[in-house]
Amino acid sequence: MSDSCTSGEPTCGTAAITRDHAGNAEALFMSFMLLSAVAATVAMLGCMPPNPSVHWPGHSWIHFMKRLHVIMSIGCFLIELCACFFAIFALHRTLAGGFSTHATSTVELLMRELEFEFVAVSSYFFAGTVMLMGPLGIRCFCMVQQGLRSDTLAASVMCLIVGVELLILSFFNAHLQHFPFNSFEEVLGRFVVLSFRRCVSGGSP
Repeated sequence: MSDSCTSGEPTCGTAAITRDHAGNAEALFMSFMLLSAVAATVAMLGCMPPNPSVHWPGHSWIHFMKRLHVIMSIGCFLIELCACFFAIFALHRTLAGGFSTHATSTVELLMRELEFEFVAVSSYFFAGTVMLMGPLGIRCFCMVQQGLRSDTLAASVMCLIVGVELLILSFFNAHLQHFPFNSFEEVLGRFVVLSFRRCVSGGSP
C-alpha cells in the first residue's frame, strides 16, 4: 500500500473504486416510465370536468375553467407520453450497450453517458406532473362549488393543491443534491441546451 493510503484520509482507497451501475440506471428509467404511464392514464381518465352542464350564477368564467381543464389534461397526457418514450429510449440505449457502464456512482454514469436522456425524462415527467395539478384543482373547485356553494372552501382547496405542488417541487429539488443541478429550472435549462446542440449537430449527442 502506498504512503498516500496510510494517511488516514476518509476517501483513501475508495475514490478509484468503480463498478457496473447499469442495473441502477435501468431501474431509475423504469420507474420514470411506469410513473409517467400512470400520470398519463390519470390525465386521460379525468380529462372531462365534472358535470359540464352545471353553471353557477355569478361564475361566468366557469366556461373558461372547464375548457382549461380539458386543455391541461390533454397537455399533461402528451407531456407524460413523451417522458414515457424518452425513458424507453434510455432503457434501450442502456441495454444495447456500446459504452462503459462502470463508474464510481450511478450519478457519474448518468452524467457521463446518459445526461440527455436523464434531463429529458426528468423535465417531461415533472412538467407533466405539475400540469396535472391544474385539472385536479379545477375539478376540486367545481366539486366544492357544486356540493357546498362556498367560494371560501373552494379557494381553500385550491390553495391546498398549490401547497402540495410546491412541496413536490421542494422534494424534487432536494433529490438533486448529488447531481450537478440545484433545481428543476437548471435541469430544464440543461435539457434545452442539449436539445439545441442536438438540433445543430444533426441529432448527434
